[in-house]
Amino acid sequence: MSGNSIIIDDVFEVKDGVLVRYIGACSSVVVIPEGVTGIGNGVFKYRVNLEQVTLPSSLTSIGDRAFEVCSNLKIVNGLEHVASIGDGAFYRCENLEKLVLPSANCKVGDTAFSKCKKLADADGFLIAGGILFEYTGDASAVTIPDGIRSIGPEAFESCHSIKKVTFSGGITDIGQRAFMSCRNLTEVILSNDLEWIRDRAFADCESLKSIMIPDSVNVIGNEVFKNCRKLKSIRLPQGNMQIFGAGMFYWCRSLKEITLPEGITSIDIYEPHFSPKFTHFDDRTAERGFFEGCSSLEKVIIPEGLKEIGMYAFRDCSKLRSIAIPDSGLSIGMFSFDGCNHLVEFVVSPKCKSYKAIDGVLFSKNGKKLVRYPPGLTQEHYSVPVGVEQIAPCAFSGARKLKSVDIPEGVSKIGKLAFSRTGLKHIDLPTTVVSTPKDALKIKYYFRDEM
Repeated sequence: MSGNSIIIDDVFEVKDGVLVRYIGACSSVVVIPEGVTGIGNGVFKYRVNLEQVTLPSSLTSIGDRAFEVCSNLKIVNGLEHVASIGDGAFYRCENLEKLVLPSANCKVGDTAFSKCKKLADADGFLIAGGILFEYTGDASAVTIPDGIRSIGPEAFESCHSIKKVTFSGGITDIGQRAFMSCRNLTEVILSNDLEWIRDRAFADCESLKSIMIPDSVNVIGNEVFKNCRKLKSIRLPQGNMQIFGAGMFYWCRSLKEITLPEGITSIDIYEPHFSPKFTHFDDRTAERGFFEGCSSLEKVIIPEGLKEIGMYAFRDCSKLRSIAIPDSGLSIGMFSFDGCNHLVEFVVSPKCKSYKAIDGVLFSKNGKKLVRYPPGLTQEHYSVPVGVEQIAPCAFSGARKLKSVDIPEGVSKIGKLAFSRTGLKHIDLPTTVVSTPKDALKIKYYFRDEM
C-alpha cells in the first residue's frame, strides 16, 4: 500500500494509526486490533449485519458517522476510554443497548447518539458529554437534568405527552428540531444561559401560547416557531440579537402584536450556518416569510437600525393595517407585503433617510421612485405623482381594488411584476418608458402614441 497504510488481519486498513477502511465480510462481530488510535469517518456506516464491536484500549477517537445506521448493532465494548466521538458516530443505531457511555470530559459531537433510544436511562434521558440526545419518557412535565450544556437535534421531537419543559442552568444550545411537533407543549421555561436556538426548534408546537426568550440568546435560526398556530405572546431577547433566520413566525395565526428588538439588522434572511454541520439536519433554503401567514397580526414595531426586510416577510398578514418605517431606512424585499389586504398606509417621519410617504404610498426620499402602494387601499383610481421616474418591482402587486392608474410622462422604468394581481385591465404607458420587463404588467397595455 502507498504511504503509511498497512493491512491488519486482512480486513483492517490502517494509516498512521487510524482505521480508514474495513474490507472484511459482512461479519456480525468485529474486534478492532490493539494499536489503532482512531476510527475514520464513515468506516462502518450502514453495516446492517454488525451486532457487536470491541474497541481497543489504544483508541482515542471515533470519526463522524463512523457507525451511522448500523441498525442491528447492539453492543459496543471499550467506549469508555475514548476521548473524542464525532458527529453522527452512532446515529440511528436504534438497537444499541449495551455500552458504557464516555466520561463527561469526552468531546462528543452534536448527533453522536441521536436516535439511540434504547440507551436512555430509567427517566428516559440519554445523556453523553453534556448533550441530551434523546428523551423517551412519557411525563407531562419535564425538568432537564443539571449538567446539560445542549439539547441535541430532534431530542424531544414528537413527544406528545409533554406539556411543560423547564430548563436547568447552564444550557446554552437548543438543537435543530429539538421540540418540533410536541403538539401538547404549552409552557417552556428557558435557561438564562441560553445562546443558540437552532432551526425549527419549536416548529409545529401547535399548543404553545407564549414564550419568553432570555436576553442571553444571540442566534435564532430558521423557522423556529413555524406553525405554532396558538402562539399569541412572545418576548424576544433585547440587546444581543442581530439577525433572525427566515420564516421564524411562519403561519403563527394567533400572533397579534410584536416588538422587534433593537440591534437586529435584518429579518427573513435565510442563514444556513444556523443548522448543525451534520448533513442529516441541513435544510434547503427556507422560502417562507418571517411573519408570513400571521393572519391576526395587527401591529409590528420595527426598530431603528433594521437594514433589511426579506423577500416574503409580511406576506399574507391580512389584518396588518400600517407599517412605520424607521428613520434609518431599510431595504424591502419584492414580495414583502403581498396578501396584506388591509394594509392602507406606510408611515414615514421627515427624519427618514431613505423614504417618504405621500398619502400612505411609499416613495424614495427624492420622490423619483414609487416603492410600494399599500395593497389594502380601496380607491379604484390612482395617479402617480409627476416627478416619478421609476416604479419598483411589485409596487402595486395585490392592489385588487385598483382599476386604473395614470402614469405621467417622465417615468422611464417599470420593475418586475409591478402591477401583478391588481384589478387593472390595461395601462396606458407614457412614451418615456424605455424599460419594462415582460412580467411587469401581466395585463394588456399600450403606449400612448399607439392609441
